Amino acid sequence: MGGKRLKKICKASWLAEKLNLTLIGPDVEISKICSLNHIEDQSLLFSTNSSLETERTVLVLGAENLARDSVSVLVSNNPRLDFAYALQILDENIGFEKIDRPPQIHPSAKIGKHVVIGRNVKIGEGTMINHHVVIGDDVEIGKFCKINSGAIIGEGDFGFERDETGRPIKILHLGSVLIGDYVQIGSLTSVGRGTIDNTIIGDYAKIDNHVYVSHNCKVEKNTIITGGAILGGSSVYGIGTWIGINSTIKQKVQIGDNALVGMGAVVLKDVETGDKVVGNPAKKLN
Repeated sequence: MGGKRLKKICKASWLAEKLNLTLIGPDVEISKICSLNHIEDQSLLFSTNSSLETERTVLVLGAENLARDSVSVLVSNNPRLDFAYALQILDENIGFEKIDRPPQIHPSAKIGKHVVIGRNVKIGEGTMINHHVVIGDDVEIGKFCKINSGAIIGEGDFGFERDETGRPIKILHLGSVLIGDYVQIGSLTSVGRGTIDNTIIGDYAKIDNHVYVSHNCKVEKNTIITGGAILGGSSVYGIGTWIGINSTIKQKVQIGDNALVGMGAVVLKDVETGDKVVGNPAKKLN
């Protein structure tokens, strides 16, 4: 997928000057943006942690003590905010590579009326896209899926960090959405594109109408998400989970395999494999 790689390489010292931050370590070259989950050489990332385990040659926005042989640091008291600024600077001055090719749609796929499909989209065998669906750039949809009318996939980019005055600063979203095989997505459901990594919907997942799947969620295979559910950013749903009507899942929460979240539940912490939780805040049923 396009989006995460810069159009040309830049030096760490150049970015340090633009951000007015101190560089510790070698003046490494930066060619791409990465997350902590998928670190590659010549990448820029940020970390709010006190440690970073990688042998890759990277530039990280974070604390001074993260620096070592392979890791150069732009010293930041607010890495997430400076990362937002860095993405804006890189986008405005260098730009990110975009794969500008038409969508690849299997001949057996069926596309409804008034469907908008972005560049570099892939739609698999036997998939049905109903009317008035919007599919953003770089989205991949597997075979024999059904996307019902009015769904929006791969557009949402709601991510902000407040500056010193309280003003929200936008974090550029560079990821997209990967959808497996035999997935159903309901009418007026929105699946947000990932910030850096992709939002992922696994095989045979079934998502009802009026659901919001936030950026970087990972929905494993055979999961069922019912109407009106809200899935916070970077939350994870294990194999065969059931998410009840109008439930709300906090960002970064992990729901274990075959767990059940009751209707209207507000889930603020991880749910173990096979557990059933209900209520606000959600609690385990005895």
